[in-house]
Amino acid sequence: MIQISGPKEGDAPITGAVEWVLANSGATIWDNMTLRLMCGPPICPPVVQVPPAQPGQTAEIFFDHANVLEPTQLVYAMVGSNNAVFGELLHVLIAPQMAVAAPAGVVLISPMDFVKAPIQVQHHDVVAPEFTLANVGEVPWPEDASIVLFFNTPGFENLPTSIDVPKGVQPGQTAVVSIAMVIPETERRELTAMWALQSASIPDFGDVVTLTFDVDDFPVLPPQPFEFVTPEKEEVPAVPEVKSAQPGPLKNDMQVLYHEHHPQKEVEGAASEPENGIHSLGLVKGAASGEPWAVQLVLRNSGTEPWPKNCTLKHVFGESLGVTHLEMEGEPICPGEAVEVVMELVCDKMTAPCDAAWVLTDPATNIVLGPVIHIAIA
Repeated sequence: MIQISGPKEGDAPITGAVEWVLANSGATIWDNMTLRLMCGPPICPPVVQVPPAQPGQTAEIFFDHANVLEPTQLVYAMVGSNNAVFGELLHVLIAPQMAVAAPAGVVLISPMDFVKAPIQVQHHDVVAPEFTLANVGEVPWPEDASIVLFFNTPGFENLPTSIDVPKGVQPGQTAVVSIAMVIPETERRELTAMWALQSASIPDFGDVVTLTFDVDDFPVLPPQPFEFVTPEKEEVPAVPEVKSAQPGPLKNDMQVLYHEHHPQKEVEGAASEPENGIHSLGLVKGAASGEPWAVQLVLRNSGTEPWPKNCTLKHVFGESLGVTHLEMEGEPICPGEAVEVVMELVCDKMTAPCDAAWVLTDPATNIVLGPVIHIAIA
């Protein structure tokens, strides 16, 4: 066996697939020959089948390898059908893959920073909150960067779904974006909307823009005329007290009653109730790269209307962790009833640390049925 081309001992490290062209320099046909890994960690297949080759013909060998953290030497040997080693040893040095610089964007200044609580508004108010975004990466933002709506509280309608950002924002530069909207009349007191800084070429490269409003529906009455009178005169009738209507149960709503990781994981900061439209499952630590695990959820219909048949958990932001959508097969879930859902998640070193978020939707109308379910991976 003679090596015609491909990596040899002493060559520079490679990052792509391993490719060798070998020539049958013997007098017998190569049949059921294999390459066997003799030295090095099993980041490549330990046994590689060699294509048949007549004497004087060549065989092409091609296989991939896993990522490595430092240059790694591998040695393969040709082994015949009788398990005898023949020919010269094949050497290859695998190099770590260099990370490609990706754009990054954060919300530098948000109107939510100044109030530390939902922004106070009233029905029919016209507002245009401004956000200052910053390029904290090493490369310019893509030309098609925009802020895309991925979640809004049911009833918080007529929001801009896509907002352009200035083109080609350079590293270290900032951009100001204004989001104009009208506060609607809804049965909800708290309204939340979320947009993600992203592009078609590089999805979810930036931060999440979040707005939460506290809608005051207390009616404003005109001042009532009055005058001071002596005790002998008729008393002035008291101005009737007006009370704001207490918000009742929502038509569409969802509550996470319970969640658990299988196998058990170290989790920090899991919430028992949603905050600003987000129910956090916490920060998961110790998730092994490429090793799947399950998250068991018990979701309760806390609204006043049944959930539709085959409602779906839909991935809306961050890494999908292997779950882009999960359909709940079966009959509609009535108010007060609960359903168990199991999500099979997996992450790798190329994605962690990361965030992931899903919402429960009606697949027929795409209406969101409750808060965002969010999880973070350390």
